[in-house]
Amino acid sequence: MFKLALSLFPALSEWSELLFTLPGDEVEIDFDISSIERYGFVLYPVLAIGTLALIAVAIVSALRSDEITGIAKVEYKRAIIALLRREVGGLPVEKIAKALKQNVSRTSRLLESLQEDGIVAEQTFKKRKIWRMRGLSND
Repeated sequence: MFKLALSLFPALSEWSELLFTLPGDEVEIDFDISSIERYGFVLYPVLAIGTLALIAVAIVSALRSDEITGIAKVEYKRAIIALLRREVGGLPVEKIAKALKQNVSRTSRLLESLQEDGIVAEQTFKKRKIWRMRGLSND
């Protein structure tokens, strides 16, 4: 396949010599811009399509990302703390997620980061994990 590409585009043979040389080999680079001009009708659309594909992949990956910004994270943590202060007995993660209108996995990560900071504590009560404010209940 590579030989077919070299036969179709002679400019690739010059680049292949440059790419497959070992360090220390002397290579003369005789760059001829006329080959780019000659095969520009293929080269520029391929570059444009490649660029658009990279942009599309970046947009899709950003949309699928489950990360939230630092400011939003602080606001959610503040809301969790306020909610747990109102409910002294504690709440399961599902109820906290429902109150915040967030998914359970994101809320779990926020609660775990609050636990690492020493603000909340996780307790198991009747086979159910309850999150409580540290210091408001028996820790």
